[in-house]
Amino acid sequence: MATIVWNKQASLPGPPGGDNAVHIRRVQDELRDAGATMYGLAKFSSQYLYRLVHPDEHIRGAVYGRYKGGRGILGFTEGMLVATDRRIVFLDYKPGFTSVEEIAYRAVSGIDYVVAGPFSSVTLHTRIGSFTIRYANATCIRTFVSYIGTRQIEEREPAQSAAVTTQPIATPKEFFIKNDTRTFLDHHNVAVLSTVSKNGTVHGAAVHYLLDASGAVYLITKASTLKAQNMVATHQAALTIYDAPRLQTVQIHDYATVEDRQDIQEWVFGALYPQQSAPQGASADNAALLREGHFAVFRITPDTVRFTDFALKGQELAEAAQSVAGDMPEA
Repeated sequence: MATIVWNKQASLPGPPGGDNAVHIRRVQDELRDAGATMYGLAKFSSQYLYRLVHPDEHIRGAVYGRYKGGRGILGFTEGMLVATDRRIVFLDYKPGFTSVEEIAYRAVSGIDYVVAGPFSSVTLHTRIGSFTIRYANATCIRTFVSYIGTRQIEEREPAQSAAVTTQPIATPKEFFIKNDTRTFLDHHNVAVLSTVSKNGTVHGAAVHYLLDASGAVYLITKASTLKAQNMVATHQAALTIYDAPRLQTVQIHDYATVEDRQDIQEWVFGALYPQQSAPQGASADNAALLREGHFAVFRITPDTVRFTDFALKGQELAEAAQSVAGDMPEA
């Protein structure tokens, strides 16, 4: 039976491993280098950022300000775009409300900016939409735009051929999933998979999934299913995982491909369908049929990951419900 290797430290507060105080100080210093002022460092999102940045991840640019459509207590719409050497993070954090979107550099299609005193703004265009920060610090914008431009050039350069590894699961460093999201995904294994056909027809299905150390998602489905045909045709996929009691949700927008490496296929089959959890009446022949091509393993590489915690909103709704119940006349 295959063993899933997982870093349980990811469920702890703060970064996985290391001294929190040193890590927090390092993140604050890198924000200063990106142009953040004392006012910017005091923002809720800046104070929370150390929990998202990994020990071997470094901030190269950060823009904070206001964005349209924000949600939170007191109607605040403050947000932050952070460019690291691994990914881009859009963060809106307030006490009781957390919304994080993680964007791979390969998903960036362009960037626009305006530097005009207090009305400076930057817009990051991605495959799933645009992120605009208004009333931003001009120095932060210039640093952020410069780094994004550098990464876009690197993404367009032909990839160097890499030697085949003997490790069943490779761990690319271009994308990290934040600690809270990893913890959430570690405690769930069912998601709604949304795919789209060539003619734009959307299809949804519940699937079991497996997450590896690099943040890639794996699933198994019959090669003849509509979702499999859609992923082969368009490579577009989205996963939605919801925890109703905790009012938390994770949405992953991805690029889907058929996994053809046999060692990875064996790892996924062994993890998702271990022998002791086989359905009643199943035999060893079932596993053989899976490996003969009746089923396919898909690797879904995240372009963006959104984690939202509506804990405060849930508490307010509960209190409102109790208030309404208390005002109702007795029967």
